[in-house]
Amino acid sequence: VTAECAALGLPMVVVYKVKALESILFSLAVRARFFALPNLIAGREIVRELFQWQVTPHTIAQEMLRIITNLKYHRQMGRDLDDVR
Repeated sequence: VTAECAALGLPMVVVYKVKALESILFSLAVRARFFALPNLIAGREIVRELFQWQVTPHTIAQEMLRIITNLKYHRQMGRDLDDVR
């Protein structure tokens, strides 16, 4: 889905929430800095990724409001996603 949104130039926030045991096992096995495809392709954070304990209604809403209300941030994310495409 993140690849499709990136191809369309749609700003987004990506969230990951899994069971506690899966989270521990995954963090031990994988040492990647990013997981969302646009960030992996760019080699840097373009879209915000929220993991486990960061995934709350408040943090999701906060990032979505930033995307909606901060025109400079919105446009920059769109340009960065265009570069990924």
